[in-house]
Amino acid sequence: MTRPPSVPVKNTQAKETVLIYGWTVVIVSFFIAILAYGGIYSFGIFFKSLQEDLGWSAAATSGVFSLYLLSYCFFSIFSGWAVDRLGPKIIISLGGFFIGLGFLLASNAYRLWHIYFCYGLFIGIGISAVYAPLLATTSRWVEKRRGLALGIVSSGIGAGNVFVPLLASYLISQYGWRTSYIIMGSLAGGGITILAVLYLKKDPPLKKYVQKNAEPNNKTGTCIFESYSIRKIFLFEAFWLLALVYLMVGFGLQMMIVHIVPHIVKVFRTSQIIAAGVFSIMGASSIAGRLLMGAISDIIGRKSVLIICVLLEGIAILTLINTLNDYALYLFAVLFGFGFGGHNPQFPALTGELFGLAKMGSIIGLHLIFYGISGAFGSFLAGSVLDRTGSYYNAFGLAGIAMLLAAAFSLKIKRPQLC
Repeated sequence: MTRPPSVPVKNTQAKETVLIYGWTVVIVSFFIAILAYGGIYSFGIFFKSLQEDLGWSAAATSGVFSLYLLSYCFFSIFSGWAVDRLGPKIIISLGGFFIGLGFLLASNAYRLWHIYFCYGLFIGIGISAVYAPLLATTSRWVEKRRGLALGIVSSGIGAGNVFVPLLASYLISQYGWRTSYIIMGSLAGGGITILAVLYLKKDPPLKKYVQKNAEPNNKTGTCIFESYSIRKIFLFEAFWLLALVYLMVGFGLQMMIVHIVPHIVKVFRTSQIIAAGVFSIMGASSIAGRLLMGAISDIIGRKSVLIICVLLEGIAILTLINTLNDYALYLFAVLFGFGFGGHNPQFPALTGELFGLAKMGSIIGLHLIFYGISGAFGSFLAGSVLDRTGSYYNAFGLAGIAMLLAAAFSLKIKRPQLC
């Protein structure tokens, strides 16, 4: 029996190849995210050890993570631009190299500027070459279930939050923070580089980067984003509204990520291991949020899910600072983790819907500047407030308000009229 003439054999086989390999990219990206972000989000576990061993203040120690955020987000502009042109293999491999190098060099830090340079700068460069490239590449390889695919990839960040902080706590208790950094740097740097080299290609051959539901132009009947420069996209209100959401979320989220463990130890008068366990609960809950809300966003829309999640985070933070109940602490971990896990895949998915896929890596990189500046400021501010007042209450209150403002800005985002 002959095939219908409307279904060319070569084109059908190419589509099947794209479909199969697309989900291979998703799984590989998931494990890369675990390796990259597990170590980074364990910084709060190392926080007390760095303070005690090197005699730094809370503000000075927080500044390490602040510098990481700034360098990560600044260099994301270049990595996003590069992955749009060179593909993920080269860029993510370089990211693995810098992450591993940063951890290994940080293990030999004895002065404040040592760890600022090794951890804050090198690891920031490494992560910048992982985040935007992974999300842009996944978006290009998976089309029909893009929300779910991005949820799976970003759940690797949550899985890293679950397992790596517990591993870090064990390693620190057994070998000290210096040896722990050597072990984590070897695992993360080597693993990321190997996976990227073996499994990540450039772009699927059939992708046209055509925006769905856009008004057609006179020549082609479609609105193709490849014809729009970054300078043109700067003129869209949606770009700046999404930037404000990044700004608010970065401020609140990174403050909580860095300081929640010290807050739990101080306010709830518990051990470092138990506090790390609460942090891991946040990570586990974030996995559920990424997967469930990623899939739901394919049904009800990215913006709606983003609003729900950031509202949940804001309410959870404001509830936490007004209670000393142990059960409320665990409830916070579940709700906040679910919220920040759920909002994460919505940013790249919404970026693709608003501005197309052709320059997605570059646009994510530009938005991350806003995220990084506010995240660095939020982390440093919380440390400064603790040094001055002995409490995180006022700083965490601002974090909760920032999340509520993110929801308000999200409500106003609309797809730009491109044609």
